[in-house]
Amino acid sequence: ARLFNQGMITKLNPATGKIEKMSKSRGNTVSPDELIERFGADTVRVYTLFIGPPEKESEWSEDGVIGAWRFLQRVHELCGRVDPAARDGATDTDLLRVEHRTIERVTEDASRFHFHTAVAALMEFQRAIADAIEAGTETPGSIGRAVRTLLKLLHPIAPHLTDDWWERFGEKGFLVDAGWPAFDPALA
Repeated sequence: ARLFNQGMITKLNPATGKIEKMSKSRGNTVSPDELIERFGADTVRVYTLFIGPPEKESEWSEDGVIGAWRFLQRVHELCGRVDPAARDGATDTDLLRVEHRTIERVTEDASRFHFHTAVAALMEFQRAIADAIEAGTETPGSIGRAVRTLLKLLHPIAPHLTDDWWERFGEKGFLVDAGWPAFDPALA
């Protein structure tokens, strides 16, 4: 119903020191196959969506790819610290409020194609869960619920990692069939 024009991806040309439009004709593209082999498909997906607003010009960065990989490693480590049997927790905690604000932000950002800010919100949510674990301020059930919500929200962006952990948590069926979480405006 509406036209959407995507921005250009640019890259620094080491020979000239100039930032140029990335294109096959210039021979300055980055092979996704090499990146996938090195970092995994989920990392490439996260970075591609995190690089910036899709309608704007963005510069390719190897450091950004590594940053996306580190984020997914933190999610992986976080999931490994959660009791898979823990599901429900208190109904009014700081972490639950962060969870509902994150659901709201990611839902709105994704509907506007602003995946870069959706990924940023997920990074903040992952950090909030990790901080809650470190502080010991939440029950295992609250942590388990928050991590499952993180997996649901991250799933369209990083499906392989999230499906793997969904299965490890003993959940039945595919994560895509689990449904998108809803936020409570009073908690958000």
